[in-house]
Amino acid sequence: MRKTSRKTVSAVIAALMLCCSELTGVGADGLSLLPSFSEIAVQADTDIMKKHPLLLKLFNVPDWQCYGKKIYFSCDSTGRKTTVLSSFYRQKEWDMMWNSLSEHAVPMPAERRILLFRIKASSQTRLDCQYAAILAPGVMAKYSNFPSGTPFRCDYAGIPDELRQRMPSGQFTAAGLPRINKAPYEQIIFFCAAISCTAEKMFLRGEIHFTDSTQSGEMPVIFKKSLTALLIQRGGISPEEAIMFASSFTFRLQKNKLFFETGELPAAMTTATEHHETESTL
Repeated sequence: MRKTSRKTVSAVIAALMLCCSELTGVGADGLSLLPSFSEIAVQADTDIMKKHPLLLKLFNVPDWQCYGKKIYFSCDSTGRKTTVLSSFYRQKEWDMMWNSLSEHAVPMPAERRILLFRIKASSQTRLDCQYAAILAPGVMAKYSNFPSGTPFRCDYAGIPDELRQRMPSGQFTAAGLPRINKAPYEQIIFFCAAISCTAEKMFLRGEIHFTDSTQSGEMPVIFKKSLTALLIQRGGISPEEAIMFASSFTFRLQKNKLFFETGELPAAMTTATEHHETESTL
């Protein structure tokens, strides 16, 4: 009974904090609320992701994250600690998110006026994170894969300036300064990419910078193999479709920089993704 009361009180405080009606959201400033340890960051418009379910599956986005207008992702240099931040512009979308999340949220002591919650895992809702926080009016973040048994500190100082400056412009963009101690990835010092979409198609282009040009020559083959495996394992599409998409990439090598671009992602892949997702929930 006490736990239910605490949850109710937190919900009321959250509602008051959000000014009860229209929300301001954080717009293009969502990157400024991600953790300062972020070495890889992604910013996306949810309208694009909802039109292409393949993106939702690849980024493992819970349903409640898509009620808002924008989503921001980040992770540390190893890709282990991850953060997903959603920006909401209307009370209706916030209420939908909160109704989906609240039954799994256990209130924690507020930290620097930030409302914190521990999220109970649920296979049905895919809430595999450990913590969530209300960072600002209309802004909810979830934090995954943080070390267990250690106090959680909510870091919302923003991504490093170097990473922000390298982020491409657009509705769906990504940039990273990875530090991976595994061949050949340890040679990567920077990458960026941008997705552009029409009603039924997606296009991807970007670049990868290496410490020297010898590793960049091997990367196209490794890139295609990794992408194919990712599309099959997380995207839920057939091996034939994954290979077809990976084969559509073209590469251009310029010293230690590798530029890549893909042809359109067929609409059939999006349809296949929806079909696989339906089967998996039965």
